[in-house]
Amino acid sequence: MLICKNCGAKLADHSKKCYACGTPVTPDTVEGTPKDEAEMPEGRNVWQEKYGAGKEKIEKTGPDDPGFQNPFDPENDPFLNWSESDIFRRLQEEQQKVYKAPTDEQLLIGDGAFEYTLKFARLRDRGTMLSWNWWAFLVGPIWFIYRKMYFLGYMMLILGIFGAFMFRSSVYYYLITFLVDTLMGMFGDSLYMARIERLEKHIPKDDSEKKNAYIRRHGGTSMVGVVISFIAYEIILVLLGR
Repeated sequence: MLICKNCGAKLADHSKKCYACGTPVTPDTVEGTPKDEAEMPEGRNVWQEKYGAGKEKIEKTGPDDPGFQNPFDPENDPFLNWSESDIFRRLQEEQQKVYKAPTDEQLLIGDGAFEYTLKFARLRDRGTMLSWNWWAFLVGPIWFIYRKMYFLGYMMLILGIFGAFMFRSSVYYYLITFLVDTLMGMFGDSLYMARIERLEKHIPKDDSEKKNAYIRRHGGTSMVGVVISFIAYEIILVLLGR
């Protein structure tokens, strides 16, 4: 078993990156080793075998090399046959076993915390703002309001109402709407990550009561906000004579 020195997460022997914080697995970043060095065939380095081989190692040694297992073979790596939802479900189960308490980031996220923690880790690791969020694409304003990004959510609703009455059934309205929805799907996760990081910087550290109150007020999700916004949206459309 491996243990990440950065966050303390327990990792499987075949892990190449910490699933919790995204730190690459190297001899300097984890404690423990994938397996006892004595179990390795003579002349083979356990870290090179596990983390430094890649496809070149496979082509060089081939399947006839004693003790070698192809990491790209689904029989040796069941994750290759799993869907993304299955992987998230399994990791959530592992998180419940490993973590005794959630991080401040996970507390601020609330519902779906572990999934978004992994998404944020991938964004930071890749150094990019681009990803894909189906909820932000399909129901952008609702998703932003649900995640308490009220300004973006209300702005999208207002612009949607304005556009609907300005362009009516024009093809330009649908093209612009599709473009905006696509941009929200591409940048929704990075916008949400930026908000959580900003909130985390101001979270009270010394007073647990103030910390819990801060998280309840600014973090988590808001189904009430979604319901109120939907009702208000429908009332406005009726008053404007949709």
